[in-house]
Amino acid sequence: MLHLGKYDFFTNDSGGIETYLTTLTQNLQYSVIQRVLVFSHKADTITEKRLNHVDITMLPVHFVLGTSPASYYLLFYLNQIINSFKPDIIHAHMPGLMPLFMILSLKKRGFIVNWHADVDGTAVAQNIAYPIYRLLEQKLLSNADAVIVTSPHYLYSSRSLRRWKKKCHIIPIGINYPFNKADTTLSSSQDLLRKDSRLPEEIKSFIGNKRIVLSVGRMAYYKGYPFLIEAMDRLLRRGCSGIDDCLLVIAGEGRELIKLKRKVDEMRLQKNILLPGRISESVKHDLLSVAEIFCMPSIDRAEAFGISLLEAMAHKKPIITTHVNGSGMNYINIHGRTGLTVPPSDSRSLANAILFLLRHQDVAKLMGINGFHRMKAQFSSIFNAGRIFELYQSTIQKNSQISSIH
Repeated sequence: MLHLGKYDFFTNDSGGIETYLTTLTQNLQYSVIQRVLVFSHKADTITEKRLNHVDITMLPVHFVLGTSPASYYLLFYLNQIINSFKPDIIHAHMPGLMPLFMILSLKKRGFIVNWHADVDGTAVAQNIAYPIYRLLEQKLLSNADAVIVTSPHYLYSSRSLRRWKKKCHIIPIGINYPFNKADTTLSSSQDLLRKDSRLPEEIKSFIGNKRIVLSVGRMAYYKGYPFLIEAMDRLLRRGCSGIDDCLLVIAGEGRELIKLKRKVDEMRLQKNILLPGRISESVKHDLLSVAEIFCMPSIDRAEAFGISLLEAMAHKKPIITTHVNGSGMNYINIHGRTGLTVPPSDSRSLANAILFLLRHQDVAKLMGINGFHRMKAQFSSIFNAGRIFELYQSTIQKNSQISSIH
């Protein structure tokens, strides 16, 4: 199998697609021979890496169109790797530019599209080059043997997939659980202050013994973090009891980070809100272990799913999400059972939801437990990999039958 991804998982631009691709390939590494082709800002030339039994090729990023990276080496190397590796199936992770360069090669092998998110309907679609992208995107979908969609909500609201519903298979994203024991060593804010804690001093000294509202994600326009910052400001200005010992931590790297830090400074919230940038997996799990609430305030369908929600549920945390029509967030979070759902772009509703969970700890704890059981039942990475492996097998079998007929 040849996977066509977006960014290398180890760069600052990595997000949900990169996390998913890494988890999937590692879960399939003993069942399938795989290669992965991605882009990396850290690569000056074509770079090879091996992660356990999976070979990863990274192309340097020479330019970015919309939010999609591209390289001058892409067309030549893509054809080279297809001809030398001879994959039974090409598994393309969309959106992105890379799969669009291989439309002419698709008739020779099986082709599966993993539809992570639409471009249509997002801010990126305002780009002058979008009509060309859409034309190629639809040609790609017409050639696909199957399309993987991560939630029914996203499938039935997608204009891009409207013509191709018969090809679509709903296979939710999953996470690896149980976690590595090294990622789940903490159980209270006191543990964060231990001398052997893995937290950077900046985070450790900021948190102290206070309660934490947490969000983790790439700093992109659609994440809605300005509204979460404004929600925290509302609670502090109202002087609500239960909020005076609470802090907000928003962790992640991306283009919007500088703007968000400036907003925190302008609102004089430096003592209440921390944006530490990119954090390691171990630090993320440390924070998830002790957080009271996990919040995802996204404002756009570009938030197609939300892997970090599953990680918070695995740590038995109540979650707050926004009701963005068509987003997989609505599939993951069941309002009143695993957490709370509020309107997007609404700092007042976000503030009220945070305050409710902080004041009603028994309800919050029950939601966290419900979310944990839902995550285990519906969102296992092993379940996801198994379904995709079955799709690989059926695609190969179907193409073999067609070839024998011809």
